Amino acid sequence: MKLKAEDLKMGPELDTLIAEKVMGFQWRALAPDDPLGRWQSPDGQYWSAEPPGYSTSMELAWQVVEAIKARGFHWWFTAKVGEDQSCTAAIRTMPESNTIACCRSAAMSEAICLSALKAIGVIE
Repeated sequence: MKLKAEDLKMGPELDTLIAEKVMGFQWRALAPDDPLGRWQSPDGQYWSAEPPGYSTSMELAWQVVEAIKARGFHWWFTAKVGEDQSCTAAIRTMPESNTIACCRSAAMSEAICLSALKAIGVIE
């Protein structure tokens, strides 16, 4: 059974899914039979015990936007202010403009990450 968007919140679990499923990171063991390891980016530049904080940093979330755009999708964003403060990130196909993923959150970085995972079929 797939995870649902509403079950994920910004933080390490969401960042791990983004790193692995969207950005192509891999978990590498430091030594054979050693439970410790590091996340490595596809280019080998990033090497850390924690995945990047995509869901909590707008700067890092924009890397997710670019990765999904590279797959041929287009983004649409809205933000509301006031009592109903929320951010929406939607992913559409073009030229049909069919929305295939749309998520809302108080933080745009979280909405971007959830929409990206929805668009590629990792979550519902």
